[in-house]
Amino acid sequence: MLTGRDSWLLAFLVLVLLVAAPSGGEGADRAQSPDLPPHVEFCQQLKTVLAAAGSGLSALRTSRDPARDSVWQSSVSLAGGNDCRVYAGDPAAYICTLYSGDREGDSDTAYNQAVHRLKKCLPAGWSAQEKVTGSRIQTRATGKAGGPVVRVVSEVEQGEGYLVEFWVDVAGK
Repeated sequence: MLTGRDSWLLAFLVLVLLVAAPSGGEGADRAQSPDLPPHVEFCQQLKTVLAAAGSGLSALRTSRDPARDSVWQSSVSLAGGNDCRVYAGDPAAYICTLYSGDREGDSDTAYNQAVHRLKKCLPAGWSAQEKVTGSRIQTRATGKAGGPVVRVVSEVEQGEGYLVEFWVDVAGK
């Protein structure tokens, strides 16, 4: 039989376990929309970006970035991404930063999650290949010739920092 003190202790332990328990999904990389799992939201966002590639990504442009020439903020931010932007060059490109920091493990996690999601969301007829060059690893996905190219790139920056970015290039490079 539980005493009053034991009941409080048990209630406290249950509360701690509930607060500390993972909330499901993919851990720290939660979707921005609470009703969609992160990979579903990612697939919808990727589909939107790929559809905009046919018109040079102009449909994704919102406000011009005053600090960067020919750069626009994007109306679409990938789940888990930040600083998503459209470069209005020739060819145009969509870039979204998935990780920028000094923790190699966090960089690896961001890269692996993005590649996993990309592979789950690729349109029919697309394929993906991974390439490692020095301190850079890249997964590149392509569909029909001359169409957009999707890349997830992880590299070591100057000063030992890590950067993981998601790219959609309008024309194949």
